[in-house]
Amino acid sequence: MKRTVFRGVLTGVLVLLTAAAVIAQPAQKTVTLTGTVVQVEGNTLVVKMASGEVRVFTPPADRRFMIDGQSLTLSQLKPGTTLTATATETATTVMERTVQTLSGKVWYASGPSVILTLPTGENRMYTVKSDDPVKFYDSEGKEMTVFDLRKGMNIKATKITEAPKTEFVTTAVVTGTTAAGSGGGAAAGQGARTAQAAGAGTPSAAAGSGAASGSSSAAAGTGGPKKLPKTGSPMPLAALLGGASLIVGAGLTRLRRRIRR
Repeated sequence: MKRTVFRGVLTGVLVLLTAAAVIAQPAQKTVTLTGTVVQVEGNTLVVKMASGEVRVFTPPADRRFMIDGQSLTLSQLKPGTTLTATATETATTVMERTVQTLSGKVWYASGPSVILTLPTGENRMYTVKSDDPVKFYDSEGKEMTVFDLRKGMNIKATKITEAPKTEFVTTAVVTGTTAAGSGGGAAAGQGARTAQAAGAGTPSAAAGSGAASGSSSAAAGTGGPKKLPKTGSPMPLAALLGGASLIVGAGLTRLRRRIRR
């Protein structure tokens, strides 16, 4: 009887321990992420997500990225490259990710996010919310905020919370496009449209200029004194006046003869 009770209690304890172990395990979920490369240095990749959030990845050196149809390594990625990848997010409680005190060198800072290089050489990312009781101190002990941090500073921080861990799925392909690859076609198309618009506008402008010139000529012809064209000559007018003088002279001669008679 005692053995049966003991076995029952032992079985219950084992079940509770197993359940506690399962509950204690951090939850993971798989998501598809899209973002733009901000900075690459060593094995640390900083990406600004479409939501505006900054995330840090530490892929292995042999990780390949399919960018514009070309297989590139991490070191070949350029800022501005757009990435799309399947990643796993590990969710743990804030309490488990909060560090009471630490020291490190600022590797990247863009408030409210900061990446610190710890004394172990590892890069860790921390996100500081407005209501977090986080304090930063420079090498001289001067207190500062996360917005005062600059790359290369040696600092100390208290009660700082590490950002949730995100990793690329090892079996998934990370694809992307470079800034030149995604914008070149649009720029070329815009240039072609601009050129086409300029070409279409040139004849109209010429026609408008011709019309304006014609209107000016018409206005010049209707107003102001008339002038002979450059090809004209005053000789016909002189001949006409000479003929008229001869006729008048002949008429006066006849009139005088009649009077004498």
